[in-house]
Amino acid sequence: MLSVSLYASFGFEVKEPLLLMRGKPVADALKQLCAYDWPGNVRELGNVIERAIVVGRGPRLTMQDLPSRVVASVARPSIDGRSYRDAMEYYRRELVLAALERCHGNRAAAARELGLHEKYLLRLLKSLAIGI
Repeated sequence: MLSVSLYASFGFEVKEPLLLMRGKPVADALKQLCAYDWPGNVRELGNVIERAIVVGRGPRLTMQDLPSRVVASVARPSIDGRSYRDAMEYYRRELVLAALERCHGNRAAAARELGLHEKYLLRLLKSLAIGI
């Protein structure tokens, strides 16, 4: 993950002038770059960043500049050493928090997005100790 952050922020030798043209990536784009599995390793990372710089439109790299396969990827939480119950609670908590963030804290909208009744979401927030 550190290499992704360093590469995305500063670039390597030849790619550095391109990165200076566009500036550092915004937090969401950098977070997504770090979350992606990178099956092609650093070479794939370099190609994705170079493509985003060349085809991107704004002064900084954003989520819209990244390929759909990178944007669509979801970081898988490590469940090493966790019980089934703990892992499920962790996943439910992350799912609810992400929906609330996308809906700017609006519980009714988050419930709709998750396909839940608002009353159930309220009980879920209480059981997961999520205060809004």
